[in-house]
Amino acid sequence: MKTISLLSICVGLAFFAVGQVTDTTDADLTDYSAFSDATAVKRYATQKVLNQSAQKLIGVGYEFHGSHNLPVTPQVTGFANSNSVSAVQGLRLQANFPVISNDKAILNFGAQYWNSNYNISPNGGLPIAPPLGKLSANGLHSAGVFATFFKPLNQKLLLIFQAEANINGSYSSFNAVTARGVTWGGSAIYAWKKNDKTITGLGISRTYRMGRPIVIPILYSYKTYNDHWGHELILPARGFLRHNINPKNLLMLGYELEGNQYEMVANNQQLFLQRGEIKPRLQFEKQLKNFIWMSLQAGMRINGRFDFVNAYNANEKNQTVYRTIPSSAFYFNVSVNLISP
Repeated sequence: MKTISLLSICVGLAFFAVGQVTDTTDADLTDYSAFSDATAVKRYATQKVLNQSAQKLIGVGYEFHGSHNLPVTPQVTGFANSNSVSAVQGLRLQANFPVISNDKAILNFGAQYWNSNYNISPNGGLPIAPPLGKLSANGLHSAGVFATFFKPLNQKLLLIFQAEANINGSYSSFNAVTARGVTWGGSAIYAWKKNDKTITGLGISRTYRMGRPIVIPILYSYKTYNDHWGHELILPARGFLRHNINPKNLLMLGYELEGNQYEMVANNQQLFLQRGEIKPRLQFEKQLKNFIWMSLQAGMRINGRFDFVNAYNANEKNQTVYRTIPSSAFYFNVSVNLISP
């Protein structure tokens, strides 16, 4: 009997002891220190702001300029002083692909080809001046390569470099191309990114956008005001007010400067056409399917420079052989583009 009682007491004490053990079934025993970073992660600024227009990787386009007058000064003896251009039209092709793309650097390489065919006729009984005859017969051709390098320094500061080289001329065949048709340009910009909606920068550029080489300062500004409005400026080259209608439709109102220097031989004389244009326009971008977008431009082509000179990169009055002042003309451009995701 004593044995049974003693056994009962021991069993009771054992159950009491088990009842005092803390229940750890729902406790989190994970050692979070094992997942902490050994070193701090350095973050870098991206090259875009919210709702910015998409970068075009491949573009196939067509541009048309309406009829306008093309007077020649000073008057050339034996040739028409007044001329009419019924149309200017041509193909525009562009490809632009990233070669390096990561948080620390982005490097893009691209190529482009532009063609402008002129339909020029003299007014009156005199023949057309030789340079204009050559221009009407062969048009203008421009083929080139370019590169853009984006280098963020940290979360706020970044560098942007761009370089390009083109071969331009009024050529009747590929065999007529020479090194005198080569032009080159580039730019360097130091920018700071305030937040995901604002990038501002200052820089310098060498450009032929107004027909002859100039070195000018740059104001770089991309800003998104809200879900529907913003601006995209690289002044003085171009500037646009952006309206995001919705994710699949975009409107841009602004202007762009275009131009270059073109080699030609007319009447056995070596000449260069220095052509620069100002294009105020309304631009509509629409998604067709996935990353395929259509772009429509409509506006005016206003003359900036259209001079025939007798020396490469000429900038003196006595080097100008023919000065022409094309009147303004309506223009439109339509293209289909593959954009960057």
